[in-house]
Amino acid sequence: MYEEILYEVEDPVATITLNRPAQLNAWTDRMAAELKHAMARAEADPQVVVIVVTGAGRGFCAGADLKRLEAISAGERSFGAAPELAADPGDPEVGESFRGAYTYLMSIRKPVVAAVNGACAGMAVPIALCCDVRFASDRAVFTTAFSRADWSPSGGSRGCCRAPSGPRTRSTCSSPRARSAARRRSASAS
Repeated sequence: MYEEILYEVEDPVATITLNRPAQLNAWTDRMAAELKHAMARAEADPQVVVIVVTGAGRGFCAGADLKRLEAISAGERSFGAAPELAADPGDPEVGESFRGAYTYLMSIRKPVVAAVNGACAGMAVPIALCCDVRFASDRAVFTTAFSRADWSPSGGSRGCCRAPSGPRTRSTCSSPRARSAARRRSASAS
């Protein structure tokens, strides 16, 4: 059923792994649909108590798949979600602000953990920020290209950067500098 993610339940944890390691797990429409379906599946599973999202290989997610963006710019249609991937996870009672492309993660009725194991770039940053808890390995690097390209953050980033997440999160969203988890850890230890 899944082509771009792995889904595994080892009681009581559901682990969803973004699985395009050769592309640093670059985000595609199909991956988005698969993640949403897997989230609904984990949320409905009474055996699952917590959901972990991580990336295969050396990256969490490199952001949008640039080849796919080029194809869309050239007029190709984007992936239409396969009917078997139709899903609507999360609590609809929380309102439309928490039902968007990434923000639906904040409405999931079980804790969602981002296990950031490497590069977390571009639109992957709001995906991690929309999870309830984030753990970053010493290889994790967080970066957005919005300010370098003189763009404002995308919808998911804009909302998550305004959330009560602290000045470092807001700074990551608006700064062109990459944020290294290892550097943050060593700075906070001194």
